[in-house]
Amino acid sequence: MIGASTLEVAAHEAAHGAAAAVLGRRLMYVSRNLTNCGESFSLQKYGADPLDGVVVLLAPIYAAPSSRYLAIRDIGVARALRQDHGVDVSEALSRAETLVTQPDFRRAFRIIEHGLWSRPVLTGDELALMLSLDEETT
Repeated sequence: MIGASTLEVAAHEAAHGAAAAVLGRRLMYVSRNLTNCGESFSLQKYGADPLDGVVVLLAPIYAAPSSRYLAIRDIGVARALRQDHGVDVSEALSRAETLVTQPDFRRAFRIIEHGLWSRPVLTGDELALMLSLDEETT
């Protein structure tokens, strides 16, 4: 049986993964574990807007509000990027808020979240297959 905290982690990481997928980043993996932690890793495509990575980082704030406590680390990273590299966090927050309302995001979020309910790690190949198969059926 999956507990509430695992569901929150799955939603939080699904938001990172869905944002990355919709923004054209290559998903390497999305994971969650039993200690209320998770991790998502994606690669930015060449020539993409550097702010996209920050949008991916902040998407869970809007897509998985019940997991906001998990976003504390993400917000800290965004603040460090602002301080060290002049990243416009306000713009990234605005883009993230808009992104999570898009149908493509909601579809990818649902697929990844449901996948994480049954499996602690989804590889990039598995995610690519899951997301492409769903496109064929919708």
